[in-house]
Amino acid sequence: MCQPIRDLQQHLRDFENQFDNAQGNLRGTAALWTLAGIGGVSGAAAVDASSIFGALGMEGAGTFSLISLISFIVILGVANLWQIDQFVYQRLLHSVFAYGMIIEEDLPARERLRNAINARVPDVTNALSLYYAGPITVYLAIFFASNLAQSDRESAALTTVLWILFAVSTIGALGLWFNSKKDDVSAAKEVILAKMQAMEMAARPEKAGASTDGPM
Repeated sequence: MCQPIRDLQQHLRDFENQFDNAQGNLRGTAALWTLAGIGGVSGAAAVDASSIFGALGMEGAGTFSLISLISFIVILGVANLWQIDQFVYQRLLHSVFAYGMIIEEDLPARERLRNAINARVPDVTNALSLYYAGPITVYLAIFFASNLAQSDRESAALTTVLWILFAVSTIGALGLWFNSKKDDVSAAKEVILAKMQAMEMAARPEKAGASTDGPM
């Protein structure tokens, strides 16, 4: 009985490796995006942003407007990567890990690796979220400071738009942060167990019907 379970565990480990690799690629992209934003902000401070905006027909915009726009683009990019990482791949990983914990219950205690790991480290989702929340917080601060600096110097209409974008960015980042705390391995395990129990309950009438309809 244990060997089929061990074979299934190996398949689950393959899935976990795939999700881990996908998340690693996303975090690497987020790091590059953040560094590109630093270069963009530094470049914006060194160029004549007014002439750039003027060529685009956006009179009254200057350096601080450009810094604000770059900050918004960085926040948007990192937030999208955060959403894919934590709300797609992390939940898939939790589901596979939780299912592995369930089937480990038929193995000897010394082989219940996932249960031992979960007992020692119940959840790392919040810590992983800091990887994305940190850069977003920094760029929100840059965004806020740039909007304050440009309020009396540049286009009032553009300043209003940028403040709206800042509010949207802040609300979106907070939403991601609070929602990232709602999913963990224990929650995934409860959902999977409930689903398995529901499937077993639904299968019982069918088996009972099959037995009563059989030959006498």
